[in-house]
Amino acid sequence: MKYPDAERINVVDDYHGTPVADPYRYLENPEDPRTLKFIEENNKLVDECIEKERIEYYRERITECYQSYVRYFGLHKVNDAFLYSRMSGLQSQPVDLLKIGDQEKVVLDVNTLSEDGTTSVTFRSLSPNGRYYTANVTVHGSDWQSMMIIDLETGKELEKLDWIRFTNVEWKKDSSGFYYQRFPNQSDLPPEKRNMDAKIYFHKIGTPQDEDMLVFTPDSPKEFVSPIMFAYKHLFLLVNNSTHPKNKLYYRKEGDNHFVSIIPEYDGFRYLPIGVSNQYVYLITSNNAPNSKIVRLPLDSLETPKFEEIIPESAQAISFASLTGNSIAVVYLKHASHEIHLFSLDGKFQSIVPIPEMGAVTSMEGKYGDDELFIEYHNFFHPYTIFRYRHSSGSLNKFLEPEFGIDTDQFTVRQVFYPSKDGTKVPMFIVHKKGIEKNGTNPTFLYGYGGFNISNTPSFAPYYLPWLEDGGIFALANIRGGGEYGKNWHEQGTLERKQNVFDDFIAAAEYLIAEKYTSPKKLAINGRSNGGLLIGAVLVQRPDLFGAAVPQVGVLDMLRYSLFTIGRFWIEEYGDAINNPEHFKFLIKYSPLHNVKDAEYPPTLITAAEGDNRVDPAHSLKFAATLQYHQKGESPILLRIERKAGHGFGKPMTKVIEDLSYKFAFISQALDISVHTPKPTVSS
Repeated sequence: MKYPDAERINVVDDYHGTPVADPYRYLENPEDPRTLKFIEENNKLVDECIEKERIEYYRERITECYQSYVRYFGLHKVNDAFLYSRMSGLQSQPVDLLKIGDQEKVVLDVNTLSEDGTTSVTFRSLSPNGRYYTANVTVHGSDWQSMMIIDLETGKELEKLDWIRFTNVEWKKDSSGFYYQRFPNQSDLPPEKRNMDAKIYFHKIGTPQDEDMLVFTPDSPKEFVSPIMFAYKHLFLLVNNSTHPKNKLYYRKEGDNHFVSIIPEYDGFRYLPIGVSNQYVYLITSNNAPNSKIVRLPLDSLETPKFEEIIPESAQAISFASLTGNSIAVVYLKHASHEIHLFSLDGKFQSIVPIPEMGAVTSMEGKYGDDELFIEYHNFFHPYTIFRYRHSSGSLNKFLEPEFGIDTDQFTVRQVFYPSKDGTKVPMFIVHKKGIEKNGTNPTFLYGYGGFNISNTPSFAPYYLPWLEDGGIFALANIRGGGEYGKNWHEQGTLERKQNVFDDFIAAAEYLIAEKYTSPKKLAINGRSNGGLLIGAVLVQRPDLFGAAVPQVGVLDMLRYSLFTIGRFWIEEYGDAINNPEHFKFLIKYSPLHNVKDAEYPPTLITAAEGDNRVDPAHSLKFAATLQYHQKGESPILLRIERKAGHGFGKPMTKVIEDLSYKFAFISQALDISVHTPKPTVSS
């Protein structure tokens, strides 16, 4: 195959006495003409190589799945008002709604803010008096956002706040304003000073942003801050300098002028407030509890904290928890699925909330003293649903129910536990159509992530249904690096232990082959972001094991990743090859970019987005150029760069479907699957 001509230049870096070549360094510069040409020619090659009939087949099938799907999510209860989002069919973006009693009205239809649907909302809030609504708005999927503030009485936008990134909003009780995190004006800063100096400000409604009151400045410009407030008077600040689950913790009561340092220094553990009662603040902590436990502190002695254990660590890891009613609702992970247990405020077990089995709780909305607890839930075959649980009666009912027109009873799921290279038992979900034969010929799609303490729980994804209906298998491996079994499971997949993640995933593939679900030629692998790193690593380590690979928005240059975007926050996860010679030793061993060699690689589709300011697309560009140079087989190495897109969130439905159509078309072509006979999916 004739690949785009990517110039190889003489760039060699010295890593602690070891020279490392970087012949495609110029691809890190998005303005370099060679970069622009490389992207243009690769996108053209993708369209030449992937059969248009396949793309249209999956576009049509996936469109059919979504056009019948209406779902609700993001519910927040403020007094008697409910704020939530509704996504209907093929809408580009969800619409934000406010419901009071039986009356429901639109507070923001973000679809009206852009013609192409690439403007979206990442966070929304409602003031205590119900008058003001805020929305963090992003364009083209950027992590940089602006905040709209709308007066719901007039329907007019009052003001807009800029340089927002990863912040929530915490209102004062009188609705006069709110606390939020913001960064300095990035356009005024050199590259090495960007993504730093986050601070907490108070914004008063009706005043310009430059008059916002500075509330808190962290000790280091490399830290970021998250405000959490309970009962509109207990303000907690979580401070961190990485994505690792650890933090400092500060507290201030409304009316006070200073913050109490509850956890003034990093000790390697997380301390997450989950609610405040009349006397105590309750927290999740991993201190001497890898699976986490619930503790409490008296509000009148936070300056000299003495934690009282309320709910001890158990065999199941705690995902999150909340004070609700006069109980503590704790979401446990049981073999990568969620259960909700209720405890009294002094830690006595009360009951289990009867949500369906083998699924995921994406959020809980409940407050201390309220009778209602709202639960967002889904699983492989159960669309996103918001349930309402009443403490007084113990009843669980659907509060906002989805609409979906496809029969999911034709599918089944089982969970298996397979041994990794070192003998560790790893869980995996295997989803397929009922009655499938284990004959080694089934096309199989294996997905993984394995990082940042993020758990891969069952999720409802309509775009898998055509794959399943056509006889395909979907497998989800709960490999180390995630949080499925707590802090230890996560840490076994970090730093010098990262190879465990790749071994776990390779073992998942070998299990599927040994059990005759599939064979190497019929096995496709996929992962995004840190999962893109996973796919890149196993691809270069075991190219013989897979029939197709799709690493998406991946972290692939493990020696220089910390120099891009917010990569420095990931050093505790991955390591630092530039400044630490010991880290360099293990990073160079698995960095996908630096372990490509002359070999026969399976068909590979590398994807990234030009506006990704979380994982720089340079990772994918350099990896693609390197793979294309070293490919000795006939299988294509393709690179697709999306325009007007970021790391993944906020895509309009047209772009979501387009991305999925290319991915499934590529995989089906690589695995030699016939897609010429359309099959109906909508039930009558």
